[in-house]
Amino acid sequence: MTLMLSMVTMVVERMRRHRSGEVSRIGEKIENRGVGNGGIMGDTGKVALVTEGDSGIGRAVCYCFAREGATIAITYVKGQEDKDAADTINIINDAKTKDSKDPIAIPTDLGFDANCKSVVDQVVGKYGCIDILVNNAAEQYMCRTVEDIDEKWLDRVFRTNIYSYFFLTR
Repeated sequence: MTLMLSMVTMVVERMRRHRSGEVSRIGEKIENRGVGNGGIMGDTGKVALVTEGDSGIGRAVCYCFAREGATIAITYVKGQEDKDAADTINIINDAKTKDSKDPIAIPTDLGFDANCKSVVDQVVGKYGCIDILVNNAAEQYMCRTVEDIDEKWLDRVFRTNIYSYFFLTR
């Protein structure tokens, strides 16, 4: 877990420096370890579905997989994250290898079984399979006390953070 978090931190920093045009010693370390050459993860030719891949850790994971040669599909919340999803698709396109196919972004609410099945059907229909599933979607609401938790919020948290993981994995 620590290795993955350090790698994600390095990748996020690399992405920031890449955008600003800075030379990155962190990026050099990543490249020396084999990222982008089928090195660390060996994902060349694999298909990855990353839920909520439009920002944060999900985006960093997409970047890593794209550099490794994986074909990427992401999900995002339509209306709230449209621009983030488009930005992530651009980042994936810039980072992907010649072996990977064009990425897709699927807007959906993962809290429902039918929507999860639709996502799987779309990815398998386009790429033929899903080799890697990154259950990254999460929803949270801030409250001062337990008494302040709204039942609708609790339902959304369980639907997104627990049910969707089950629906997609099975």
